[in-house]
Amino acid sequence: MGDLIRHLIDHYGYALVVVLVFAEGIGLPLPGETALITAAAVSAQSHRLSIIGVIFASIAGATGGGCGGYWIGRAGGLPFLERHGRHIAITKERIATAKKFFTEHGPKAVFAARFIAILRTFAGVLAGVTGMRFWVFFLWNALGAIVWSVLFGTLGYEFGDKLPWLEHVIGRTSLIAFGVAVVIGLVVWHLRRSRKRATAK
Repeated sequence: MGDLIRHLIDHYGYALVVVLVFAEGIGLPLPGETALITAAAVSAQSHRLSIIGVIFASIAGATGGGCGGYWIGRAGGLPFLERHGRHIAITKERIATAKKFFTEHGPKAVFAARFIAILRTFAGVLAGVTGMRFWVFFLWNALGAIVWSVLFGTLGYEFGDKLPWLEHVIGRTSLIAFGVAVVIGLVVWHLRRSRKRATAK
């Protein structure tokens, strides 16, 4: 996958970063993060691309894609994902976990989801589904896009000569972060349920 992304970036440059990061933001499981890191590595190695340009392309794609996902969610995109998501590795279990996370943690979840691969794919959709106010979502989505783009763009630029290793480390860290988010969500749910039972008695 990395070699293909690099080949495409050589041909399409910043546009590919915008398109892949945007597509990931509206709910498609495409390698937006890989595109950002690879483009940053190309910038460091060949100087055909500017690292500033790569970062701005990523911010534009992430912000626009998140907003697109939000309006898809507001328009009823969740039923579509539940019916057809299995074809693109979005299971009902993953949707339920992510929706719970967004419902309980609100704006903070929008920011945090940018750094967690599985949540990042449908962060905007779930924010729209849960009825978050658009301007609140826009602010936290844009903030997450900026921090994520700068951080991962810088990592790709500095460690571009070790790209497979970097992608492996980031992928594993992202999965661990998702696991931690799930555990925290379950603990919070259990504590709230226990309090409700105690109150009922």
